[in-house]
Order: sequence, then structure tokens, then C-alpha cells
Amino acid sequence: MTEKTILLIGRSGRGKSTLANVILNKNENFEEIFKESSSSISETKKIQFEEFKENDVNYLVIDTPGIGDTKMSDNEVLDIIGEAVYLVRNGLDQVLFVVGGRFDQYEMATYNLLRTMLFDEKIVEHTTIVRTRFADFRSKAKREEDVNSMIKESKEKKVELENQIANKEKEIENLSPNSEEYKRVAIEIEQLKKELKSTLSEIIESCQSRIVHVDNKPDVKIRGKSRVKLLEHLNKTCQENSYKPDKLKELSDAITEDMDTLLKSRRELDKEMKKLKINQPISINVKLSENKDELENITERINKIELAVEEQEIISEGHLAVGKIKELEDKKDKLRKEIAEKEKIIRQKVLKHIFENYQEVKGELGGDKLMESVVDDKKLTAENKELLAHISNIEQLRNEYVQQLKGEVDALNKHNEQFEKKD
Repeated sequence: MTEKTILLIGRSGRGKSTLANVILNKNENFEEIFKESSSSISETKKIQFEEFKENDVNYLVIDTPGIGDTKMSDNEVLDIIGEAVYLVRNGLDQVLFVVGGRFDQYEMATYNLLRTMLFDEKIVEHTTIVRTRFADFRSKAKREEDVNSMIKESKEKKVELENQIANKEKEIENLSPNSEEYKRVAIEIEQLKKELKSTLSEIIESCQSRIVHVDNKPDVKIRGKSRVKLLEHLNKTCQENSYKPDKLKELSDAITEDMDTLLKSRRELDKEMKKLKINQPISINVKLSENKDELENITERINKIELAVEEQEIISEGHLAVGKIKELEDKKDKLRKEIAEKEKIIRQKVLKHIFENYQEVKGELGGDKLMESVVDDKKLTAENKELLAHISNIEQLRNEYVQQLKGEVDALNKHNEQFEKKD
């Protein structure tokens, strides 16, 4: 049977989870398995995924929370990246880049960050833009009009940003490299360049034949038609060989064994927790009587119960003995410690991978925010602390060199101007 792995990305509130439910079509009634939310706040901070079979194809659908637009702790961000990598460890067949109405450059933040950390430039060849909440999705003319509008809007934004960068670069030419004003304008230029990299123009030009319009409104017939359209598109566009770039393979190889152990421990813990939940100790309350015959009957009953405990370690109706519950509690605590340790190891490996791509990540829109969200000095290993210090030193030296070079260029230009005046 053919297997296809589908990754959904995009900002919160754009309809990713609803789209996942449409593709899944649980119980032929589009039941809400992926938690849906219409707000810009992510309904969940965890990866959601489900499998289903359709026409001899086994699909794995993965819904990711928006890393760049949701308030998450460092552990939550690292867990999302780690789990996403683990789920696509055998390769990725298609990225569904979900957009809603009007597009802004921050739509691209998560896409570009994942491309920088885990993928490469070829990811656009495996990407489909899915335009959700498009009521006229069955009209070819309306779809073409919408695509042309997106292209026009993204090109206008690109030209606007290029002009802003050009103006700022002219402004900075007249400033001293050591001045606060120079530093401020330099930061503004860097931010504008990040936004320029995040315009939709590049991906639209690459994906013109891979833009799908659907409507996710809660209508079974409409969702059914949207689903048929999506599955036909996936069947047509998914390439024969899955996409598995070097960065993805590198990190997945590093964490797969740890993730296998972690998931096994979690399943064991879940199993033990269920046992503890349904089995509680039963106390034997016996009211003594002055009647001799009744006392003898009670003694006989107690002896029978004790014999049953010795032979089966069970008192009655599946309830566990006190000693067995203590054993389960100890096992539960041990599993929790094992899980916490494995989670820590995986997070540190993910963090190390991010540090190794530090400059590229920092160069993306939202990269600074991501680095701030995942770096907690108290949780860094000695190796990661050393790596981060090395990176910071390189960045500081680079900035100092750029400023020194700018000063030398300015001095040389003034010298040339004076030389030309003498002539």
C-alpha cells in the first residue's frame, strides 16, 4: 500500500485544523478530531495527527500549531519541532500551506523557519497553497481572479519593501557607524529584508499549478466536494519519491531512537494510569458480634478472602490489592522520570540542531522571536552553552568587522573627495 505524509502549516485561525478534518472525514460525517478554532490564538499547542486509508493510499495528516504566532514556552516549541521531525522521518509528500483571506508577510514566517531549520529550497516543489473559506471554489473564473489578485498583491508588497530598503540604505550612508542612529537604521534595514524574503511572490510563482481553493464551512455536501478536490490534487501532485532533505534526515536520525523509547514509556504510563484509575483498594469492614456462631462465620469469610488474595492478588471484581497498587504507583513514578529524562534529551538535540543553523534562522522573519523562545540558560547543556557562546562571538566579531569596514570605506571616500578637489 502507498503511504503519503501530508504536513499542514500556516498561521492560527486560517482553517488548518478544519481542513485536516475535511481531509480525514471521520465516520463519513467530518467529525471534529482535529481541534478547530476560528480565532488567531491557537486552540492547541501540540502537534495533532491522524491516519486514514483512501483508494489504496495510507495517508498521515499532520496539523502543526503556528510556531511564530502562539505564546509558547521553550519546551513547547522544541517539542513541536521534535515531534514534527519524528512524524515525517520517512519523508514528506506534500506541504499544505493554508492561507485564509488577505495575505501578509507573516503568513510566511512558519513556512520559512521550517524551510531554514529542516528543509531546503526544494520544499517549494512539494508545497501546495490551500485557500480556505473560498465560497466560489467551484468557479474557475473566480479561482483565477483570486490567484491573480494574490500575485498582484504580493508583487506590490515586494516593490514597496524594496523601495523602503533602498531609502534606508541611502539614509545610513550619511550616518556614523558608531552612532545610535546608525544602529537603529541598520536594524530597520535588517527587518525590512526579512519581510522581503517573506513575501508570497516566490511561492506563488512556484506553486501556480498547485493552488487549491476550498470551502470549510460546516456543510457536509460542501465539505465533501472540497475533500474530493483535495484528494484528487494530492493524488496528482505527490511525487513518486518522498521528499527527505539532508537537514531533516540529520535531525530525525539523531532523535528517532529517543522518540521511540519516549513513546513506548508514555504508552506504558498510560496503561498503568488506567489500571490505577479503575482499581482502588477495598477495605474489609467487619462489625464484630457477641454471637459465637456469627463470629465463626465471619472468621471463615475472612480466611476465604485472604486465601483469594494470596492466590490471585485480587480481592473482588477486578480491584487490586493494596500491595499491588503500591507497586503500580512506584512503576508510574519511575516511568514519569524516564519520560522527563528522554524529553530533556530530545529537546537538547533539537536545540543543538537549531544552533547549528543559527545564522539562517536569525535571518528569517520571526527568527529572533524563535531563538528567544527556545533559549533558556538554565536548561542548556554544557555543549549547547559552548555552541551558543561560539555563535554569539562570531556574530559580535562580524558586526564589529562590518562597522570597521564601513568606517574605512567612509574615510576612503572622504580622502578621494579631498584628492579630487586638489586636482
